[in-house]
Amino acid sequence: PGGGEAGGEVTAVVASRESVDFEAMFHRKHEVHEGVIKFNMKPKRGIRYLREVCGLEDTPQAVARFLRETDGLDKRAVGDYLGEGEDFCKQVLYTYVDSID
Repeated sequence: PGGGEAGGEVTAVVASRESVDFEAMFHRKHEVHEGVIKFNMKPKRGIRYLREVCGLEDTPQAVARFLRETDGLDKRAVGDYLGEGEDFCKQVLYTYVDSID
């Protein structure tokens, strides 16, 4: 009888772990969606939020990849961000352009 109970406990732990992973994935997706909304309203503030909350790397390559691959970004907001005069934004611009085939 003890073996059956142990198997049930293992299954419960696995199911619990999967639900936690699903919740974490859902929470992260929601955070990224919030970052997209913030980016569309104020691009620099959105990028800051994505760095601080979502763990977006602080590199031109990571930001350029985010701008190129993320659904829902307003094209004008992307253009505004890439057109900023700051050195980092210029590096993102160059990386972004180089990544276009």
